[in-house]
Parts: sequence; C-alpha cells; structure tokens
Amino acid sequence: MKKIVFISDGLSQPRNIKRVTSLLNAGFEVKVYGYNRGRFDVNKYPDGVNPIVLGLFGDGNGYLNKFKTLKHDVARIVEENGKDILYYAFGILAAYMLKQKGCNYVYEISDILYAYPRFKFVMPLIKRIDRDIIDKAQLVVMTSEGFADFHGLKSDKLVLIPNKVNSVLSSVKRTPLDLKENDKIRFAFVGAIRYETTFRIAETIGKKYPSYEFHFFGGTKTFLERCQNLDNTYSNVFYHGAFRNPDDVPEIYNNLDVVVACYTTKSLNERIAEPNKLYEALFFCKPIIVATDTFLSKQVKKYGCGYCVDGSTIENIEIFLNSIDYKELNRISQHEYELNGDEFVDNAQILIEKLK
Repeated sequence: MKKIVFISDGLSQPRNIKRVTSLLNAGFEVKVYGYNRGRFDVNKYPDGVNPIVLGLFGDGNGYLNKFKTLKHDVARIVEENGKDILYYAFGILAAYMLKQKGCNYVYEISDILYAYPRFKFVMPLIKRIDRDIIDKAQLVVMTSEGFADFHGLKSDKLVLIPNKVNSVLSSVKRTPLDLKENDKIRFAFVGAIRYETTFRIAETIGKKYPSYEFHFFGGTKTFLERCQNLDNTYSNVFYHGAFRNPDDVPEIYNNLDVVVACYTTKSLNERIAEPNKLYEALFFCKPIIVATDTFLSKQVKKYGCGYCVDGSTIENIEIFLNSIDYKELNRISQHEYELNGDEFVDNAQILIEKLK
C-alpha cells in the first residue's frame, strides 16, 4: 500500500489527527512530522503512529521565522524519505516547500491565512502563489466550499471534506432538547478561544442575564487570564479549560443547550470558513448562533439549525438574548434530531478512493 508522509502545522489539531487516522485505517502506511502549537496538546494519535516533533510553532505574526524553519525541516524530511512517495501538507508553507522540492503532494487548506487584514497589501501576490501550489498538487483537500469559491476552483483534483464530527462518535445517542420554562439556558463556546465576539456575549450574559449561563470549553494561552476573570467575576460564567477531542466531546454537548460560534467578520477567512462547530451542533441537536453575512450563516439557514446574529455590539447581543424562546430552541433541536446524523460525521472515503 502507498506510503504517505504528513507534514503537520499543528500535531494535536483534531482535524489533522482525523485525516491521518482515516488514511491509516484505509491501509496506507503513514509517517507524521510536525509542530506542537501549545494547544490541543491532550489529543493523541492512534496506536502505531508516533509523530516526529520538529519543534514549537506558536501563534502570532512570526511567519518569516516559520518560513525559514519549514524550509530547513522540509528539506531534511525529503532527504530522509525521498521524492518517490506522496507527501501530505497541512498548510500553505509546507505545501510551498514541497512544490519547490518537486515532490508529489496533497495540499489541505483549512484556513486562508493571508485573508486576514494584516496581509491586505500582499494578499494578491500570496493568492497567486497559493494558486500555483494548488495547480501543482496531486490533490487539494478543502474544509469549506467557501475556500473553493475564493479560488474559483472547479477541478477533479478538489476534494471537499468539511470538518465534521469524528467518526468514533457515530454511535453516540442523539437526543433533542426538552427545555422547560424557567430552565437555565446554557450557552457555550467549544474550541480554541480567541474571538472578541465570544467574550462580548459571555460578559453580557454574566452582567445582565442571571437566568442564562455561559460556558467556555477549550484551551487558551493568550486569553486564559480573561477567561478566568470572567469565571471569577460572574456566578453564571464558567471556564472549563482544555478537553480531549473526541473523548470529551459527548459529555460537553450533554452539558450545553446552545452553541456559540459567532466569529468575527472582519477577516475574509472567517467569512468563508466552515468550522466544525456547525456539524457538532447538528449532530448533537443543539441550536447554534453564528455571525451574519458569512458562509457559515448560509449553512445555518440551509439546515435550519440556529440563529444568525450581528454580535459586533452589546446592543445587538441584548436584542437577540431578549428574543430567546424556549419553544423555538426545542423546535430547532427536534428538527436537527430528525436529520440524518450520519451526514454530519467525518467521511474521507472520496479522498481514500482518489489516493488508491
């Protein structure tokens, strides 16, 4: 069976682990190199996969240093493994280095990093470079249809794999909400905590809505103190810290009622991304709150699974929170329950077939 060498920009990123696991289970020989990111570190690879840690990639703007590091590390990886195998690159930098080395590679795109405002002056140039990387790739995996639209990509080499629920959870029992009047509604953000809108919603609930709760589930270094301060200040705001994905995910969703995924819309990347929170909410039958004017909001309207909210101001958040209706939450949850849960579970079969 074909050997695949993965180069991961975040070794403990659940999506990366899912991809490696899917191809391992399909019979491919896999080898994994990559970088720790200082988050998601509790997540583990399946038995038989022992990632080779290349170092630490922190969050931030040090892209020149990352570029230099990856140039050196990819050269060493290719020297060790040769060019007669298939490489799998998570992220633009690793894919660029593999292209420069003349390797065969799969390129997975889960973010358009150069679509952030700080790259606005160089974005056209990087987009052209990115498109060249795409054109030279054997296959291109994208986690959002919005990314394909951004590149205008309609090609047989495109494999669209949204970041759905880990397949090991496919047998988990799905249960719709049955909220009663005067029940405390538990809002929650689940994942990497970094968006200002999330804090705005949490603080608004803490200050003005004692009948609601807000829960943070997820690791954060940059915003740890802020999360802890909200937890200490308000009796109805809770910070639970890092969790294991997928191990802890069912228990987390058993202890929340509404998923908050109202990301910032200042960045094009967030406007066209399709986060895994959508599919977790659908699978676990929880209404979801997302930002207006995003690809994610289109998906929420398509599935009828939640609310589209402008969370840029406290006034807008209060208007939404004041409009919450228990019967409507139960109705949305029941509608999600009646959808086919298998549709929201990760499935890499198309990728596997193209790689065989």
